[in-house]
Amino acid sequence: MGLLIAIVAWVWPVLAHEELTNNTQQPYIVAYNAPHPYESEPKEYIISQIISQSKKSGISPEILLAIAKCESGYQQKWNSRHWERPGYYTAFGVFQVIAGHEKTYDFDRLTLYGNIQIAIQLYLKNGLKDWSQSLSCIRSML
Repeated sequence: MGLLIAIVAWVWPVLAHEELTNNTQQPYIVAYNAPHPYESEPKEYIISQIISQSKKSGISPEILLAIAKCESGYQQKWNSRHWERPGYYTAFGVFQVIAGHEKTYDFDRLTLYGNIQIAIQLYLKNGLKDWSQSLSCIRSML
């Protein structure tokens, strides 16, 4: 087993270029290749939450499940290119919600609940438009 060097850091729950929504700081361990604190939910749990929230909103679960599968493979994670340019590639979560949508819809996209809620609002407003890069994948699953 290799040596794991961890650094204790104070990290705000938002990116540096975004405004802080509160003044609380949360300590956690930062380690090489460690997942983001919000990336730990198991796939089965994520799928169950998508189904539950879609039914509550009146959207067919199959639609939201197809979007989530194509966008992230049901993973609550950063865009694959985020670490190349963090201020530019801001998409995060199961639905790969970008930073600007948090302020518009008043949910925290870094949480699973918030990511699903923003996706629901986007779908109700725009249909599949916000996931145009994954449209062929999404349509193939419906």
